[in-house]
Amino acid sequence: MTADTAITARGSTLVWRALGVIGCLAVTAIHVIDQGGLPGTKDPQYVQMMYYALEAAGVIAAALLLTRQARAGWLLALGVAVGPIVGYVLSRDRAYPTTPMTSATGPNH
Repeated sequence: MTADTAITARGSTLVWRALGVIGCLAVTAIHVIDQGGLPGTKDPQYVQMMYYALEAAGVIAAALLLTRQARAGWLLALGVAVGPIVGYVLSRDRAYPTTPMTSATGPNH
């Protein structure tokens, strides 16, 4: 690998890391806003706790992406990206009766 190739590869890595940091912090900000700020409230209680966990994971992942622990940061960033999608899908299931549910046909009962 030549010096120019190494510099280009390092620059590319930094760009990807920066995009990962922005993505993690964006997910965190969206969920802080959705819960009404910090400390915020979200019903039911388990949803609020999952919001807190997601927000902490987003900040930790962003910090790890800025250090030499980028591999761990990317794994945590994957969880930050996939976690809300899984939570959304699960909250639309009848398995969680205390969660307010809405759909195109109205609330699920």
